[in-house]
Amino acid sequence: MSRRLELTGQAERTEAYETELPGFGEQLINLFRRVFKARRWIVGAVVAVMAVTAIVVYLMPNHYRSTATILPAGKADQLAELKNLAGLGSTSADDNSSELFPVILASRLVRNAVLETEYRIVDDGAEKRINLPEYFGSTIPDRLHRKLADISTITTDPKTRVITIAVETEYPTLSQAIVAEYLRQLEDYNLNKRRSQAQSSAAYLSVQVDQCRAALTELEDDLQAFQEVNRNWAATSDPEITTTLARFRREIELKTQAYLFLSQQLEASHLDEQKDTPVIRLLDEPSVPMDKSGPFRKSAIAISGLIALAFILLGILIYDVTISRMGRAEALLLSKCRDELKQGYPRTARIILRREDEPVG
Repeated sequence: MSRRLELTGQAERTEAYETELPGFGEQLINLFRRVFKARRWIVGAVVAVMAVTAIVVYLMPNHYRSTATILPAGKADQLAELKNLAGLGSTSADDNSSELFPVILASRLVRNAVLETEYRIVDDGAEKRINLPEYFGSTIPDRLHRKLADISTITTDPKTRVITIAVETEYPTLSQAIVAEYLRQLEDYNLNKRRSQAQSSAAYLSVQVDQCRAALTELEDDLQAFQEVNRNWAATSDPEITTTLARFRREIELKTQAYLFLSQQLEASHLDEQKDTPVIRLLDEPSVPMDKSGPFRKSAIAISGLIALAFILLGILIYDVTISRMGRAEALLLSKCRDELKQGYPRTARIILRREDEPVG
């Protein structure tokens, strides 16, 4: 019974202390008071952060972005958008379409060629020769590829399939030159390295035509040699000679028909090869940018000041909440100590509590 009363008393005192804790409005007022008291320190900290940001951004050079736009080519998948919405995106692309252009542009093959090219640019009226390893200040291949990827942006519009390639450097003419080199390497790959089905067929038929021509020439030479040996072949009635001549004529006729058929197929394959070669159709040529693309110094300074102010206010709020919780914990601990003191030493507790309740003179 006494234990139950003791627990009930402690619960009542705990509830009393909880009701004594300040509410949200009072905490907000306390926060405003603390911020007002520390306003000079807060303003100084924010100004210091903005000053450091200003020094950093004004030491950064301007950047200029050059862009080019490529129109789609090849057969379009009419159900591509529906497949993407259903999560059943196409697993393969048309070999002769422009869907593979972004993959080719971002390939290591193309980027190696872009990195190895020496660029002639004009800066402040003076002509310069720049290669990208010197511009990036590195000769490590992997690092060069990462830096080139950082300044290059290749995107594809999901609806129109229009491809946009952009390069951002410290020199306007260098940005334009790198974009132009990307496009030149893409065209070179399409013309010389990218093989379509028509190209494969043309290569195969070309070999077959050569072999058929050689076999036909050999048969004609054999027939001519046979006729020279048997000069009276036209008037002879020898069955062996007439049979051999008939066999030669039949084989020559078959080889001639095969040669003509393969030649026609080869010409058709050459036409298909020209038709199936992916054509780069530029909507916007890479131009020399006149306006900088970054850094936006005023915006960076303002944002840094706002972020610094937000972190300071958050720190003050966390500090107030922590102090409030610590005060609550100390109050509960003091209440518990008082209860234990009353239970164990009633007389001593009355003396101590009476002294605590006495007003300070």
